[in-house]
Amino acid sequence: MESYLTASDLKNFAFCPLTVYFKKRGMEERRTEAMEEGELTDQEVVVNFVTPTLRPKETLRKPFLKWRDVSGVPDFVLKFDSSSSPLEVKSSPEQRRDHRLQLSLYCFLLEMNQERVRRGYIYYVRRRELYTMDFTAERRREVVRTLNSLRRVVREGAEEIRQPARKCMNCGFLTYCRPEIRGGVAYAGPVR
Repeated sequence: MESYLTASDLKNFAFCPLTVYFKKRGMEERRTEAMEEGELTDQEVVVNFVTPTLRPKETLRKPFLKWRDVSGVPDFVLKFDSSSSPLEVKSSPEQRRDHRLQLSLYCFLLEMNQERVRRGYIYYVRRRELYTMDFTAERRREVVRTLNSLRRVVREGAEEIRQPARKCMNCGFLTYCRPEIRGGVAYAGPVR
């Protein structure tokens, strides 16, 4: 079992707790269309759009962040005079909770590494939209709570998962999970 939890683990956990459980046990994830689409995103175009808009003093590409047993690599960190902000690039057509949670973790990691963080950004390429998220005390608490839940699932397994079946259709772990689909709802687990 891997000793570090990553920002991708946290994002995947927010999408479905079983994905991280399977991954941490060495099960091979099938490449999905969503993964391939995400890798094709031209991040330089985003920087050329976002940088003139936000005017950071410096832009770091893919910096490695670490604190205790958690690590992450945001797409960019924007350095301003008195603060730093992570910037994520997403090819998804919609804003999602798992994206916001991943961004919150990057904010948290920057803060734990003595950076002042006021907000983070997600650029949605398809919509050409820059989402701004304030990094608040509640977002910090959500990161800590979710990391604790993630650690518990990795250690002990997961109870039954119930979620929209559409989440399962393009999942890289569908062959391991094999959820039961009833009326647009997927049921999986418990997994130990």
